[in-house]
Amino acid sequence: MAEVSKLLGHSSIRITEKYYGVWESGRQARMVERQKRRAVTDPILVKERARGQQPTKLRRVK
Repeated sequence: MAEVSKLLGHSSIRITEKYYGVWESGRQARMVERQKRRAVTDPILVKERARGQQPTKLRRVK
């Protein structure tokens, strides 16, 4: 959020949080749900499971 605040030229992170904070948490929740659904149908992960391998873990990208 601090990076976004700087990029937008806000004098305070509180301004950014006021307008983007709620949107950000909702967007994050939707993205997490999409990732979970994709993990079930991802062709690479499906093949790994079929071979009895431990599926590749999802990781947060910074």
